[in-house]
Parts: sequence; C-alpha cells; structure tokens
Amino acid sequence: MILLADVQVFLEIVQSGHFAGAARKLGAAKSNVGRQLGRLEAELGVKLFSRTTRSLSLTDAGQVFLPYARRLVDDSREAASVVQARKGSGSGLLKVSSPSTFGRWFLAPHIAGFRKRHPDVRISLELTSKKVELGPEGADIALRLGPLVDPGLGVRRLGAIDFCLVAAPDCFRKRRVPKVPEDIREHAFVALRPPVGERRIELHRDREAISVGLLPAAECNDPDVVLAICRDGGGIAALPRFLVVEDLRSGALQLVLPGWAPPAAEILVVYSAQTAQPLRVRAFVEFLFDTLGEQKPWTAG
Repeated sequence: MILLADVQVFLEIVQSGHFAGAARKLGAAKSNVGRQLGRLEAELGVKLFSRTTRSLSLTDAGQVFLPYARRLVDDSREAASVVQARKGSGSGLLKVSSPSTFGRWFLAPHIAGFRKRHPDVRISLELTSKKVELGPEGADIALRLGPLVDPGLGVRRLGAIDFCLVAAPDCFRKRRVPKVPEDIREHAFVALRPPVGERRIELHRDREAISVGLLPAAECNDPDVVLAICRDGGGIAALPRFLVVEDLRSGALQLVLPGWAPPAAEILVVYSAQTAQPLRVRAFVEFLFDTLGEQKPWTAG
C-alpha cells in the first residue's frame, strides 16, 4: 500500500532537486528520506528517479507519477479540512480549461472573486481551443461549447451562446446584400471552427432550417481572429453575438440575413465522473452557477 508520507517525500525531492534539501525541509535524516523513497519505488515497482553522483532527475515513470502524487497530497489535505469542519473552503491546485475567448470574457474576471471565497485553492487556468483531457494529468474542470461527445464525463449545462451572421459594410459595395441563405455563397466567408460545421453552415429561422454548402475564404479556430478578419472586410462570419454587439452598435459591422442564425452553442461544465469529487472542484462548479449562471453575461446585447 502506498503511504502518504512516502508520497510527500517524493514531492519534496522533486521540489528540492536533491535528497539533502528534502531532508532539511522535512526535518528528517537524509537516510530516512532515501529509505522512504525506496519503499515507495518498491510499492510501485518502478524507479522514480535517475540518480548519479552529480545529478538527480525524474525517470519516465516518475514523470507519469508526479501529477498523481500531487493530487494525492492535495486531496488528503482537503479531506482533513472537511473532517475538521472547515466545510466549503477547499484547498489545493484546481486546473481549469476553457476556450480562449470565453475564458477571457467570462472566467478571468471572476477568478479573484472565487479565491476570496476559497483562499486555499490555487487556480491554473488554461485557455485553448483544443479539447483538453480530464484527470490527474489534465484538467479538473473544462468549459466546452457544443454537444458533449464523451458520455463518461460529468456534465452540467451553464447556458447557451447565441450566434449571428455579420460582415463589414465594405463587403456589400460591389456585391449585393444577401436576401436568402443561399446568397452567402456569392461572398467570401470567414469560418470559425468550432462551432461552425466544416464546409457547411446550418442556419435557423423560427422553425425553418437550412444547410448551405460553402468554401471558406479564410478560417480560424479563434473567434477574436475571425472577428479581426471580418472587421477588415474579409467576408461574412458567424460569430457569438456578445462578441460583435459593440461593432454592430458602432456600424463597424452589420447583421447579415437578420432573423437567420446558426444554432446556439451550449456552454457545458464538464469534469471527470468519479464518485467523490474533490471539494475544490465542487466549489468551483457551484461558484460558476452562482455567478455566471445567474448573470448570463453572454446574452447581453
């Protein structure tokens, strides 16, 4: 059985870079540190460090074990705090992944507020358009837009982001303004992936739905980049309404095919569907619903 004290020794060695530093930090003899590491390696059946007379480095197995070791220690501290009736505080490192634009607009402004409620939780926020894996080596929580494709994950729906078709007025000086969905084929199109489908765009109006095939003139998976291209007259784009509301008010952009719009993108909070979520995970999810879920700032405008 893996002993938590041995895992803590392993982490101190990683932090210090050598046995002597770990021994000083733990207030233990260097020989005891070596003995505890040996016991942990024997329990795991692998060597965690590559040791020479001058250097100490993690083996491949040590690199794999490192995030699990940190999780074990964080969870043990959190369990102790709950038992000691410090309910709702949470502790340890919380890794959150989000699409870049959503994270900048709606998560970053609330990180300080969350930490005021839960000062013992450290936040690592990764903004990326890529799908990040969940678990000890990945994120604890991910914000995702669109349908959930992995049934093995826990999921809660936070809301939905409305999209609209927009273009700079210059786009219509030489070509007519689209009157029906098929007319957008006559114009350059700047595609956002995701959530706009590849080589096609689905548009809805009331109960009508139509799918229009097109060949994008430009494409990018970052909404801010698509918006910049669109502002410069690069073509029609389907973008989140919250992202373009100020440009529509100023006249820098105009709506295309008013009444028609791509389907809304669901905002999903996903997490590993294990039976006992760490308190820091549950606290952050509830915080999101207490703040963003109530305010729904993406519906402004």
